[in-house]
Amino acid sequence: MALAALFTILCIVVVSIGFVVFFGWVIGVLEAVILMLVVGLSFDFTLHYGASIPTHGCRAHRIDTAIRKAFVPVAGAAVSSIFAGAVMLLSVTHAFFQVGVFLCVSTSISWLFSTFMFLPILSLTLWSSNHECTMCKQVIFTATTIDMKQYAQ
Repeated sequence: MALAALFTILCIVVVSIGFVVFFGWVIGVLEAVILMLVVGLSFDFTLHYGASIPTHGCRAHRIDTAIRKAFVPVAGAAVSSIFAGAVMLLSVTHAFFQVGVFLCVSTSISWLFSTFMFLPILSLTLWSSNHECTMCKQVIFTATTIDMKQYAQ
């Protein structure tokens, strides 16, 4: 899980720096501070998803549990950060405008990559222990009970 998180964070940082280059910002003091902040802000959502993954169960139910536990709080944090950056876009001061652009872009990238890249990578690489998954046992038991009723009639 750590390697998937590191890879996701690296991608977030690279894409965020790519946007700084795309915007044509000349690297001054403010831009250097922004580039340092991108590292700190890039791991937040990935960390929350990673911390919400249970230690036992099958791969599918572990990812499903993480999504059910963390999606709404992570999305809420992303929306509030984007809103804060959007308010700063109204500023006439160039430094505040740049920080607002950076906040909107880096938060969007971080949320997109942590939700749509980190979790799918984990769904492919995470180990599973089917014998310890209570959710799978419930599904199997329910399906067996339903099948038995259908055959009894």
